[in-house]
Amino acid sequence: LIPRWMQPFWVRRQKILTHLDAQNARRATSALCNSQYMKDAIQQAYGISATICYLGIDDKTFNYVSTTTKKRQLLVVGTLHPAKAQQLAIEAVALLESSQRPRLVLVYENFDGRYRSTLRQLAQQKAVDLVLKRGVSDAELVTLYRQSQATLCMAEREPFGFTPIESAACGTPFIAIAEGGFLEIVKSSNGLLV
Repeated sequence: LIPRWMQPFWVRRQKILTHLDAQNARRATSALCNSQYMKDAIQQAYGISATICYLGIDDKTFNYVSTTTKKRQLLVVGTLHPAKAQQLAIEAVALLESSQRPRLVLVYENFDGRYRSTLRQLAQQKAVDLVLKRGVSDAELVTLYRQSQATLCMAEREPFGFTPIESAACGTPFIAIAEGGFLEIVKSSNGLLV
């Protein structure tokens, strides 16, 4: 928290940084972005047109193997942070009959400690079998994708998102929030927008 006496200085600082950011963006000879969603955001914020350069994945690592046995589990991958909205995944699983609820596996590296505690408490309250996995290798992540019935993508205003394309490459459908870059990734053959 900023002390009250310092707030006018902070506001002035933010205005200067915003001005410099816009000025620097307009000086660029070209701009790249990773989705139509971001192209529109850059146009709106800076008044410049960006070129879309879609991201890809390592298909030698993330790929489909037909012999993998599916488990009764759903997967969520990403930083544990309120903007990634993992609480929605817990609440969605909790809507299922208790006898039909799959295990919910959250894979993450970085995390907000308070949010992680909130997720644990929410899962306990809602009787959702929650497994938190940190420090997962690519090989283990691929196995989790392949074993899961679906991958849930709940991040708010995600610019693009590797998770759905990694999941699809491993042969696992995904369910994504109908906003941001997810709108460009989801096709009827690989996932579902909600």
